[in-house]
Amino acid sequence: MDYENEQMGKMPDQSEKWPEGGLEDVPCCPICDTSERRLLYSGLTDRIFFCAPGEWSLYQCRGCGAGYLDPRPTPDTINIAYQGYYTHASPQKTASQAPGLVHRLESFLVNSYWKYYYGHKLQPVPVMAALLMRRISRFRNILDRNARYLPPAIAGGRLLDVGFGGGHFLNFASKQGWRVAGVDTDPVVVANARARGMDVREGGVEAFEDQPESFDVVTMSHVIEHAHEPKKMLRQAFRLLKPKGHLYLETPNIEAAGHKEFGEYWRGLEPPRHLTVFSWAGLENLLARIGFDIIRQPCAPNIYPKLAAKSRAIMHGQDPEKEEEKRDPGRPGIIFVKMKRVGHYRNCEFVTLTARKPG
Repeated sequence: MDYENEQMGKMPDQSEKWPEGGLEDVPCCPICDTSERRLLYSGLTDRIFFCAPGEWSLYQCRGCGAGYLDPRPTPDTINIAYQGYYTHASPQKTASQAPGLVHRLESFLVNSYWKYYYGHKLQPVPVMAALLMRRISRFRNILDRNARYLPPAIAGGRLLDVGFGGGHFLNFASKQGWRVAGVDTDPVVVANARARGMDVREGGVEAFEDQPESFDVVTMSHVIEHAHEPKKMLRQAFRLLKPKGHLYLETPNIEAAGHKEFGEYWRGLEPPRHLTVFSWAGLENLLARIGFDIIRQPCAPNIYPKLAAKSRAIMHGQDPEKEEEKRDPGRPGIIFVKMKRVGHYRNCEFVTLTARKPG
């Protein structure tokens, strides 16, 4: 069996329906409550993790521009769509191998940068290496995005990662000097994290409602698009932040160049797990209405090539995650990611924003 047919064999039987009573209607935009909308796509299927039955319709709000599924899975049945999700895999140990010279140099430069600009500076830092990386905008933008544009770590500072998934960012932030905590609705990833000794809770942001104004930073990387109540999620994050606390958000951008090119095959849609696909203006206005100020658009790198490769795989009925591995096996670290300009930042694949709670 060839590769393409093998992957297509993984797809769920589309004659299979979502469980009866497991859908809910969404008559208004979940971001701005506007009822006027247009149908973008119908008949969407799970072409990414191949585990969610049914077909889905995506509408676009004529108010804020966000896209949203209607109908969509209920909170009680959405777990069906995560049965094959990548975060369910337990960390695998690989055979040790001495890193090559390029890898060692890259790790030295990257860690120097992160320690100097994001760490608590309790350890000696090769300042010249950090400054060198800072001067090269391409490298700087990649490293800043992976650090989620954190403020410098402060003594005793607390950070909450919402939807922590595999826990990689929690590990990174802890190394920079933050006291970290995480929350995730997926019981599998919570169990995996607890087994590794992480301070995590199961549920949404409300799992920490007993600790109002206790976090200096809240981060949400590719989680708000999965939320049934995104407005409520952001309001809860606002309450958990201390005055002058820092919020980081990243989520697929419905105005992305990749979406314009690939349409219903764009990797950022991911029905039915992505319930809402945001626009820049819609998310900025929502943050402002909740009470955040100093809403900024960091100079995030565009990752169009990576998502374009996955979108092409979806278009051809292939597994986009496997196709990424084929396209770039053994890719060196973060410095050597290829970039492509797509014009205005609002055409980037993701909406990336930081905001502050007044204080």
